[in-house]
Amino acid sequence: MPINRPTADELTSAIRKYRNKPDPDAKVDGYYQKIIAHLDALLEREALLGEAFARGERSRCISTAALLGLPENDLEEICRCFAEDDISDMLPLIIELWLPLAKEKLAIDSPRYRK
Repeated sequence: MPINRPTADELTSAIRKYRNKPDPDAKVDGYYQKIIAHLDALLEREALLGEAFARGERSRCISTAALLGLPENDLEEICRCFAEDDISDMLPLIIELWLPLAKEKLAIDSPRYRK
């Protein structure tokens, strides 16, 4: 998921850095350990589901670019088009196309809100 920040590598690095030098305050450390547990679970879901998500995202970029008549099917170009152009005529089709992928993204990032 190339536009997601922090990346999995950045999260892994930050977790490793904290684990190498945890906060000396037990309460603060306990708080950070809870956050790390959530991040570890997110990284596991991303490892399991991320490749399929990326394929779905790529496919939708190609379809969306075709719908909008864009020569490029790059996600950043599509986002720029959304920000600058009136796409109201295409919006129902775009929502229909992207909504299932948004649910897949929630399954990775925040599964309890997937419904």
